[in-house]
Amino acid sequence: MEFVVTAAGGSKIEAWLPLNAADALGLVSKDHWAFLGDPEFYTGAWKDTILETLNATPKPRDFNAIVEVPGHWEDQGYSDLDGLVWLESVFTLTDEQASQPATLNLATIDDWDTTWVNDCQVGSTFSWDAPRQYDVPAHCLEPGRNTLRVRISDFGGLGGIAGEPNDIVLDLTKTGDTIPLSGHWRLAFAGVLPVLPVHPGSDRTTPSLLFNGMVAPLANERFDALIWYQGEENAYAGDTPDDYAAKLNALIETWRETLGLPELEVFLIQLPEFEPGDSVDRFAFGDIRIGQFLAATQNNNVILVSALGLGVPDNIHPPDKAELARRVASARGDLGGVRTNCQLVRLGVPDALNGLLESCDKSIRNCKPEFVDLHSPDALNVLLSTEPTEGSRLSVLGRANVPSHWFKCGAGAVPASVKKPE
Repeated sequence: MEFVVTAAGGSKIEAWLPLNAADALGLVSKDHWAFLGDPEFYTGAWKDTILETLNATPKPRDFNAIVEVPGHWEDQGYSDLDGLVWLESVFTLTDEQASQPATLNLATIDDWDTTWVNDCQVGSTFSWDAPRQYDVPAHCLEPGRNTLRVRISDFGGLGGIAGEPNDIVLDLTKTGDTIPLSGHWRLAFAGVLPVLPVHPGSDRTTPSLLFNGMVAPLANERFDALIWYQGEENAYAGDTPDDYAAKLNALIETWRETLGLPELEVFLIQLPEFEPGDSVDRFAFGDIRIGQFLAATQNNNVILVSALGLGVPDNIHPPDKAELARRVASARGDLGGVRTNCQLVRLGVPDALNGLLESCDKSIRNCKPEFVDLHSPDALNVLLSTEPTEGSRLSVLGRANVPSHWFKCGAGAVPASVKKPE
């Protein structure tokens, strides 16, 4: 069995839709149409605006910390350091060395750097993993002491200059001398990042861009099935269940059309639990789970695979990938199991945080209602951790404060196909 992976972390479903489908849903803005007409111009203008904003920030006066380069500063005692950060190093050149051009190598920098040698800006790169290699004209170098400064815009996560020590060097063009630059650098925090304009064509969130680059080229390939696992970004963007279902319906239809496979089997993996109790977005994933359920009921050959019971509060990605794969394989029949059909049940809602479930004994017809307090993290976990048999447990698919869309399926935490209603 072979797999083709088309994936991009932090992407919205809009980016995976072809332009005509996204436009039909009203998802393509005037600004995006302009960007599509001349992406090079608008990307350049965006970068110029970013650099103009950043260059307006004053250079720091005090470099009062020392870090080792290469290395992330989070690993060196600065675990919460995000924003504008300056790193500074000095190196010494002879008269002959300073009379020639050079190439500055700084490995990779997380996230965005602008780099100066003395008073010359020699380069700027917006990418956490792209190698930095900047040309340094001879007039930028001086005999004796030279100052190398790197302004880093760190948007979160790790920050700093990463790589190997021999990747952090200044290569002199004529003599072939290599000046090592790794070691102790001085650090200065310049403050939080200013408000920056959003990229006009973000490939992970903008309609059609990921479809164009990662789906359309597969039009001549043949596939047995499609597995779709996405929705986190749309949850945090505030999609309602109907919003996400409409987008997912469009994706299923247009991908089948693009691939020339009108009956292609689609497996929808529902989002798992990841809703900390102190988060304002506590129920956001529930909206997407409902949208996924609705899309499954509105399309033929679509199978809903529950990931409930696998989520953990502090990791958006369930660590037990093997169990998730087993559920997909079971739903597809690759494990020799018999697929079961979920039955749609609409439930009453006692209040915004308590869920009314039906606990079933062997048959969906032999059920009794019971309340589960969603304030209690143990209640739902106990229910879902029970080894399910067909029809013995019902999975929570939605959230209680969406009364008209509180659904569940009769196969518990095991995979189940969703039968399209007559």
